[in-house]
Amino acid sequence: MNSTKYVIGFILVLTSVVAIMLTGLREVTKEQAAQNEDVFNKRAILLAVEDHLGGDKKVSDLSDDEVKVLFEKQVDQKVLDAAGEEIDGVQADKVDMAKEKKKPLEERQ
Repeated sequence: MNSTKYVIGFILVLTSVVAIMLTGLREVTKEQAAQNEDVFNKRAILLAVEDHLGGDKKVSDLSDDEVKVLFEKQVDQKVLDAAGEEIDGVQADKVDMAKEKKKPLEERQ
């Protein structure tokens, strides 16, 4: 009986310590992960139009900073609502599609 309490207590302590460590790690790396995802998405968009970039540029050869600069200077972003009307003042890469899908159809961007 005493052994069972020890095992359960040990598991609870260990689980709590691991949960706290993982939460801390996530919070520490949250900003970098968001930046990496942003660059990944921009690189995927540029890869789709790689033939139109001009010259012999390969998106896969560009650094993260070059991708950001190229995307800002050469990509014209437009956001359309569900009816196909352009929404002014909103950049496409700032729209959170997961949140938009949860909204009613007439409120989506």
